[in-house]
Amino acid sequence: MKRLAVPAVILIVIAVVWIIQSRLEHKRITGRTVDNFLELNAEDINRIEIKSPHDTLIFGLDGGHWYLTMDTTRRRADSMSVYSIIKIAAEMKVGNIISQNPERQRDFMVDDIAGTLVQIFRDDRMLSEIIIGKPSNDYSHTYVRKPGSEEVYLAEGPISYAFVRPKTQWLDKTIFSFFPGTINSVEFDYGKNALKIWRGDSVWYKGSPPYRDSSVTDSIKTDL
Repeated sequence: MKRLAVPAVILIVIAVVWIIQSRLEHKRITGRTVDNFLELNAEDINRIEIKSPHDTLIFGLDGGHWYLTMDTTRRRADSMSVYSIIKIAAEMKVGNIISQNPERQRDFMVDDIAGTLVQIFRDDRMLSEIIIGKPSNDYSHTYVRKPGSEEVYLAEGPISYAFVRPKTQWLDKTIFSFFPGTINSVEFDYGKNALKIWRGDSVWYKGSPPYRDSSVTDSIKTDL
């Protein structure tokens, strides 16, 4: 009985220690909340620079569209992805200070080497900057640090996945765009199986070359 009692006591002690540490960790994370940590207004942002250990990406707003510059290449960016990180930056919330020890910054991936530096601008004026680190163990928070500060915080949400992604995921994948109201006719050329649809006064028609045998097709009107 004594041999069985000793392991049982050890397990109980381990369980108690784990519960106490979990509660302390939860208290450390949730004890205080700072809203709009970066003090940003989303409408002021028209340029974003993301500098990771592998890439430097520059996003710029031009003529109502966001563009991405990689090295010397400028491509149209996926606006939804850009507005997503703007929303995250402008609404960033952090809890208590996790660490003020510079030697531990590498552990959280918020040091100047492993961290992802995000700089936010209005034209050439920097509005704010933040270093995005790794997610917390439960993936519900992300370690962050402001450059020049030794204070490491946990920001709400797994935001590192929004800022750190493959280059191709930042690009606009639209092949072409148009306003349906400006389309009067569409022709599909499959060699011998050519087909044309066109707009009449109030309905759409379809036909094959020479496009004389037509019939009303409401479904085409719905699709367009």
